[in-house]
Amino acid sequence: MYEYTDRRNRTLADRVDAAAERRPDHGTEQDRAAATALLADMLQAAAQHGITLDAFDWVTDLPGTCYRAVARHRDLADRVDAAAERRPDHGTEQDRAAATALLADMLQAAAQHGITLDTFDWVTDLPGSCYAAVVSPLRAQATQWATAG
Repeated sequence: MYEYTDRRNRTLADRVDAAAERRPDHGTEQDRAAATALLADMLQAAAQHGITLDAFDWVTDLPGTCYRAVARHRDLADRVDAAAERRPDHGTEQDRAAATALLADMLQAAAQHGITLDTFDWVTDLPGSCYAAVVSPLRAQATQWATAG
């Protein structure tokens, strides 16, 4: 693993721990270890170009970014649950299960095109969109129209 200390003599693990402490849930040890390994690998690649963590500190919080990337990578139900918790009504368990099934089916279709949930994370909150679509009043109306015809 790439061993590194920054200009303040902090290790990669120290930097990731500090990023985790800034988060509301403070993360798990597993998340912290995975983020430290990710950061090390990314810095090893950057070192081939003469770039260090100190250089990144001028433009971005790379340790925090690595931690957030690892902490967000949860299973689909957790992602839908997190989306539901951000909504005022929090929805029902049935809504959450339906949104998780919708998300799984959509990701299976996307995988045929080489697209993953991580790809969507760059552009939209797909779990949140699936949940919103499931609980939308328009969905109930569309379901009524489909069964009436």
